[in-house]
This record gives sequence, C-alpha cells and structure tokens, in this order.
Amino acid sequence: MRIRSFLLIAALLGGCASSQGTAVIFQCPGDELKATFYATEPGTVTVERGNRMAFLTQQPAASGTRYEGGGDSFWEHQGEARVRSNYGAEQTCRKKE
Repeated sequence: MRIRSFLLIAALLGGCASSQGTAVIFQCPGDELKATFYATEPGTVTVERGNRMAFLTQQPAASGTRYEGGGDSFWEHQGEARVRSNYGAEQTCRKKE
C-alpha cells in the first residue's frame, strides 16, 4: 500500500515544476537518511533510510518544519531532524555538510 501511495504521489508531482525536489542527507546513529523536500501545498517530503521510504506531508509546528504520514514523522529544526518510524523508534539525526 505504501509503495502504491508513493507512486501515485510521484505521478502527481511529475507535472509540477518542483518535481525534482531538494535532497538533504542527515547522519543518524548507525546510518544515513535522505530527505527530499518538494515545494507543494502543503509541503511534502520523501524520507529514504535503508530499504524504507516514507512519503510525509507538512503539519503545523511551533518551530521548525514537521511532516507526518503513515505513522512516521520527520521534524527538522536548525540542522537536526527528529525521526520516528511507524513502529515507535525515535532518533535524532544531524544534517551533513
């Protein structure tokens, strides 16, 4: 289901000027995470880590930028990202320069 949803969203983004997105790499404990941000309304991001990919939409946040979807969340603020997977594990990752 998650792959099908992602393919549908990717097809919809295909016609947008922002379809390429802006990729940012974050260093997490033990591995890296690639976040690709899209200038859609609301904002969206794909998060790739290992063999998992999540498609998240922007949510209101008091500070930073927060994205959620399918039980996953990604909250970025000042070069750090707090990442929570749908099974509850949460980690802090730092943007690679």
